[in-house]
Amino acid sequence: MSKAQVFRAIAHQRRTINRFQIDRIIPPETLQDILESTLRTPTSFNLQPTQVILVQNSATLQELAEHVMLGPRNQYRTKDCSAMVVFLADLQASQRISRILQLEQGHRHPAYLSMLPLYTSFLLGEGHLATALKQGVTRVLSSATEQPQPQIEPIQTWSTKQTALMAQSFILAATSHDIGTCVMEGFDGNQMKEVLRIPDRYHVPLVVAMGYEYEESATDRIQYTPRLPLEEVVFADTFGEPYHAVRNNTEDDDDAVANA
Repeated sequence: MSKAQVFRAIAHQRRTINRFQIDRIIPPETLQDILESTLRTPTSFNLQPTQVILVQNSATLQELAEHVMLGPRNQYRTKDCSAMVVFLADLQASQRISRILQLEQGHRHPAYLSMLPLYTSFLLGEGHLATALKQGVTRVLSSATEQPQPQIEPIQTWSTKQTALMAQSFILAATSHDIGTCVMEGFDGNQMKEVLRIPDRYHVPLVVAMGYEYEESATDRIQYTPRLPLEEVVFADTFGEPYHAVRNNTEDDDDAVANA
């Protein structure tokens, strides 16, 4: 089986799991393998601006369900899951630079490493005022030099994007072990920080409940949710230019997976 076939199988097997097998433990070595694969996620400047809290304690999960999660569905997912993974986006990512410089020694050209603090301090300076100033500078430079300039965005936006990429890697890694996941955004972020003692330096964009899927009858089993066709999502070369998908055997494979 080729790498492409393996990845395709994992990507198409993944779906949101709403009901988990209660009290079934995920082996520690499986969890570690999933987490180690997750760490291979690419990040801008390799700053890796994400922390992860793995919550397995049943009392803590119960507290999160009762005081943090919004809505009954999120609450019972939290109580029933084997573990909840809380993804934290670092809002002070520039403080990671010294550690990343240590890691990068021997892997990057010295000239690049010498400039990394300057690059990141300009692009990742925290605070609304810093963002506004940098946006103004790049607009002036763009007009004066007629050269492309970097897109300046708030640190929370940047860090959340990096963290979301890591969450996706985590979800696919879990799927490769036949472990179900459910991404949740419906929670009280302030209460989450209080219960898990998360410093203000971090933003919590999402959490992922994980566990083994509860075996339901064929009639009750949730079907794979439909996706828009490629032609409605993908453009060719420029916005609005139609992309003409090629019909091939993989679409038949998708139908077989969806109807399994």
